[in-house]
Amino acid sequence: MGQRVLVIQPDMKGGDKSSLTTPVLQLAEACALVETLPRWKVVQKMVVPVQNHQLSHVFSPGRLAQLTEEITNNKHISMVFLSTNKLAPSQVSSLQDLWNIPIIDRYTVVLQIFKEHAKTKEAKLQVALAEIPMLRYCIPDIHEGTHDKTFGGSNYLGGDTHYQHRWHLLGVSNDLGTHLHVHPKLMTSTGGK
Repeated sequence: MGQRVLVIQPDMKGGDKSSLTTPVLQLAEACALVETLPRWKVVQKMVVPVQNHQLSHVFSPGRLAQLTEEITNNKHISMVFLSTNKLAPSQVSSLQDLWNIPIIDRYTVVLQIFKEHAKTKEAKLQVALAEIPMLRYCIPDIHEGTHDKTFGGSNYLGGDTHYQHRWHLLGVSNDLGTHLHVHPKLMTSTGGK
């Protein structure tokens, strides 16, 4: 069946006024990214004002309550793409706990696009290398072991729990160490087993 995605474009209040783009153009770009993936479909899209994207849930309490009602009452949504460069692992976890569906950011979507189109060993290796910064970023959340929500629907998200997904990604870095002949102690410092 694939993913049925709600795309949310944050509109940062008080943001860069000299920007050459607008939230509406950013939303259109985000939707185009999602639509390039096979079996992924944008089922709803919106621009949402945000005061401070550093909040644990990204949105103000009132806006979060509105979004929660809308998302939990719409069974056509299987995933939320929050079109921001990178969400903190704690933000992803708290939103997933609240909405009970996977939450992804632009970094994750772009990696998925690259992964989908990688056919040669070299291209697949490049994708795996591109995942390493995400792995390092997610490591503190893994060690906390606080979340265990199930993902599903695509090869990237694989039907694993949140915790299993993160460990799977760390396993990818272990495989890279084997292929690149990296000393095991160096792999340990990047989150490998």
